[in-house]
Amino acid sequence: MAETNRPDEDNPQTSRAASAVAAAGDAVCEWRFPDDRLIWDGAAAEVFGGDAPGTGAALIDAIHHDDTPRRQQAVRAHLAGETPKLECEYRVLGGDGLYHWVHERGAVERDAAGEPRRLLAT
Repeated sequence: MAETNRPDEDNPQTSRAASAVAAAGDAVCEWRFPDDRLIWDGAAAEVFGGDAPGTGAALIDAIHHDDTPRRQQAVRAHLAGETPKLECEYRVLGGDGLYHWVHERGAVERDAAGEPRRLLAT
């Protein structure tokens, strides 16, 4: 099972952002590249039935096989700097055994050397 984060209620900016995401019904995912770990906030439990993928590899396994190449290409292009943002629609297998459409939008954060450190997406 994936790790989850709670917003910092003492930080108004963080709290506002978390409230906006919650109001939109979006899930927020942080994909940490060094250890391939996914950290979820928001509506991920609704899609995955409380068992959101905990690694990038597990998320790929949950994506519909017809959509995997398109999503992988979108991620590769963004990480290579070919696109300013990641944006892709695909289906993921939910905890209810059905596929659910996801519209993923995000951006990579890079370290001082320009290497991808993490990807933040909704």
